Amino acid sequence: MDRPVNTSMPVPYHRGMKTAKSTKSIRMAAPEDGVAAVDRALRVLDAFDPEAKALGLTALAERAGLSKSTVLRLACSLMQRGYVRALPDGRYQLGPAVLRLAAVYQKMVQPEDVIRPMLETLVAESGESASFNVREGDVYVCLYRVDSKHALRDHIRPGQCFPLDRGATALVLRAGSGETGREYDDARARVTVVRHGELFEEMSGIAVPVFGMNQALAGAILLSGPTSRFTARAVARMESLLREAGATLTTHLGGSPLPFQLRQQDKKRRWA
Repeated sequence: MDRPVNTSMPVPYHRGMKTAKSTKSIRMAAPEDGVAAVDRALRVLDAFDPEAKALGLTALAERAGLSKSTVLRLACSLMQRGYVRALPDGRYQLGPAVLRLAAVYQKMVQPEDVIRPMLETLVAESGESASFNVREGDVYVCLYRVDSKHALRDHIRPGQCFPLDRGATALVLRAGSGETGREYDDARARVTVVRHGELFEEMSGIAVPVFGMNQALAGAILLSGPTSRFTARAVARMESLLREAGATLTTHLGGSPLPFQLRQQDKKRRWA
């Protein structure tokens, strides 16, 4: 009959035997190393932007914040998968595999799938109505709208058209379309635009642009409501919420969130 094993007795240690502690450390190390490697590879891909058609090893390393030897090793792996390609002069470009992923993303994600939830979040956090608007020639059109829960609010419905000569949304859309003048330059520098009583009496609005692929203007988000609720403190909070929303939607639609991030850091920079 087998005798029961006394688990309280020490087990002799042999060379090559893995203790429970060492096994745990080995098991944990591999995933951590893998995650770090993926993070570094993504930093290399994120270093590319439309302004630079190709990047040398030194520039790529500086932008990614990695050593040249690390970037070189990662670039070789990325080239094997088609995410990066090397030019004859030694510089690097994004490869065709990135385009394939972009096409898949565009088919999977429809604008409304990301815009409407963002409007709902803005309404919940600001307490005011939120809408997404696009320019159509000499007017702009409300595509999506989420009303606030307040009884006192402006009444706008999807499909309504508005003139481009007044209001926060109009100024943001005209500035984002590249119109020239000091007013548009200021709007591009500030990113958010605040207007009181221009579109409707005793109503205020704060708008922010949203960009898509190649930083093309996709539209503008507007928070609107009675001017009495748009105090200086409330406006500052809503501007911050809109910058975050604009950056998030721009990223989802294939654009760069850099203009919003720079404005959050209190720096001025043109949108494009």
